[in-house]
Amino acid sequence: MSDGSDLRISVGWGMSEATSSTAKTNPGVDFALVDYFWDVYLDNLRGITLAEDEAGYLAGTLTGLMTQADVVGPVRRNVCPRSSTLCGGVSQRGPVRER
Repeated sequence: MSDGSDLRISVGWGMSEATSSTAKTNPGVDFALVDYFWDVYLDNLRGITLAEDEAGYLAGTLTGLMTQADVVGPVRRNVCPRSSTLCGGVSQRGPVRER
């Protein structure tokens, strides 16, 4: 937490407990978690939910803006309809290379 970043972004519902716990112990830092929401929010914590293809497009856009190699693509642990939709959104921003 000492690197000076004003916002920390976590991704995936599996990070909800860790993100919430870390936000509680660091009230001066803002946190956001993509793909999750809470019924009650801390002042420094927000959830972001989008349709899978919208989330993929947003991730692809951000990655495209940050890349120095001009190559972007998702890394996924399994192929399922949901991950295919998410990765399809990423691929709208550029070629997807499966590994």
